[in-house]
Amino acid sequence: MFIGYGDGLICYRDLRDESFEHPLIGHTNRINHLEGLPDSDKLFSSSNDCTVRQWAADQGACERIFKFNDPIFVSRICLEKGLLYTASWDKQVRAIQLDSGQVDSSFVASREAIKSLLISGKYIFVSGCDPVIRAYDTETGAVKLYEGHTSWVLCLETYATYTEDGRVVSSWLLSGSDDNTIRIWDIESTKCLEELQGHKNGVTCLAFANGELYSGSYDNFIIIWDVPEIEHRIYEKQMMKDEDLRSRKYETYMRFIEAKRGKRKKGKKGKGKGKGKKKGKK
Repeated sequence: MFIGYGDGLICYRDLRDESFEHPLIGHTNRINHLEGLPDSDKLFSSSNDCTVRQWAADQGACERIFKFNDPIFVSRICLEKGLLYTASWDKQVRAIQLDSGQVDSSFVASREAIKSLLISGKYIFVSGCDPVIRAYDTETGAVKLYEGHTSWVLCLETYATYTEDGRVVSSWLLSGSDDNTIRIWDIESTKCLEELQGHKNGVTCLAFANGELYSGSYDNFIIIWDVPEIEHRIYEKQMMKDEDLRSRKYETYMRFIEAKRGKRKKGKKGKGKGKGKKKGKK
């Protein structure tokens, strides 16, 4: 377990015996984010000292330093593309080639400073000092907006459910905000499916484990949410919406039929009167 501190120090604890191992020393300001590579000793740290450092954690050695002009709040690794994505206070997302250390691409991704960045599937999700979450499609360049929060969005996470044959049933984006709420969004439609309320202050982090959702907050509490219960609530809400839609369609259809019948009756009466008048004139 790696721990980053406000003075730039990084330590890690062996969870087997709870002992502290050697510290990782190099940063000169607050550690904002730590990102590890799966099945590897590589660790990437983002800091307010405007750098991202790559570490060989088992040796405690810094292997590479990526320098920027602004504090880096978060960095994410995309092994499939061999890229390190960074998000900065300058509102930009940069993609850096891991092998060469060169900037592959960059773009302004937000109207305000970025505090959270997430790579999931073909999307790059960005949020921060802005109530709007943005998702950039890496294949088409299209942008999706997730609107509903009333304050800064401090953390993001994704969740998907699958069938037995591996097909995706649902794909969610979860967001924690300074408005004290967690929102669950349908990634493709951008619709808000559910709002979780429980924290008394801004929600700063989200994580899934053992079929449960864990949320941390400035209120100093961690809340554990039952994911199957959330899924059931979302399913019931969707069923109610579908039923209401069917009911409205039926009511509209019946009103249309009644109106059509009424027009036919009026038409028949008018036609009969007309014939009578003509006969009277003759």
